[in-house]
Amino acid sequence: MTQLVSIEKCKDVQRVARLYTELRHRLPETRRDLKNYVKIFLGIDVPDKRLCPDHSSPMDYLWHSFALDTRQASGISTGEHRASSDAIVWANRTGGKTELAAVATLLDCVLKPDCQVRILGGSGKQAGRMYEYLRTFLHNRFESVLAGPVLKNKCRFTNGSSVEVLTQSSTSVRGQHIQKLRCDELELFDEDVFAAAKFTTQSKSGITASMELISTMHRPYGLMQKVVACDRGMCRSKLFAVSLMVRLSGQSKGGERLPENRRLHHTNAPSQSGGLGGGNALFSTLAGQRRFRRV
Repeated sequence: MTQLVSIEKCKDVQRVARLYTELRHRLPETRRDLKNYVKIFLGIDVPDKRLCPDHSSPMDYLWHSFALDTRQASGISTGEHRASSDAIVWANRTGGKTELAAVATLLDCVLKPDCQVRILGGSGKQAGRMYEYLRTFLHNRFESVLAGPVLKNKCRFTNGSSVEVLTQSSTSVRGQHIQKLRCDELELFDEDVFAAAKFTTQSKSGITASMELISTMHRPYGLMQKVVACDRGMCRSKLFAVSLMVRLSGQSKGGERLPENRRLHHTNAPSQSGGLGGGNALFSTLAGQRRFRRV
């Protein structure tokens, strides 16, 4: 009898393991599904509440970045898409914007076949930080989607997608024909490199071309201020002033503890146990059954 019970438990564990594998490669269909996908498989609880009327939540940016291509698949016209595909993410220092952009990069490459993503930082160190976040995510049970080893500045995926870190030079940027370009710390960019980068993205195979400009604004009359003030080529509604993002530790620079609703929370890794059904609604079910640890 004991042996029979053990066999049944093993079958349940195997079934749940297969379910997690299937969900890991299933495209989230709603904003809530996406939030729960990131919570379950990356252990990050992305804030979805804005405290100021003119600001955006981190989830606003992540959903915009991810849903561009899924909306197009749902029948929204290409012209409507193209007008609002680019985004400006204006946020404070140490607010988690680089890590959130790395999350968006992982989602693009794992869930969107043949999506070519490039990371261009204001410096080599800055671009390396986003890529390092991505490498950490990939080693959290996403190794099966990789087509070869994760190299120092690039990696490829079995579905044809790829990520590469570009250097801050016009030569590195020119000649690229990609779908997604993430410019981290735009404030530190050389203006000639930024001008060349504007011509690198193009839509392909149902994936909408987009350029994301991610930065703080700490230089008077700097490049970020110019972009925010004169974003003629970008939809004004896609200026994400995400100043609610804060240090992942939940502390301000002065060391005082920040309120709960102003932290970007990390959670435990997903557990492969318990009896669960099928369907996309499982993203909510799995997230609801988890016990989360706030760091």
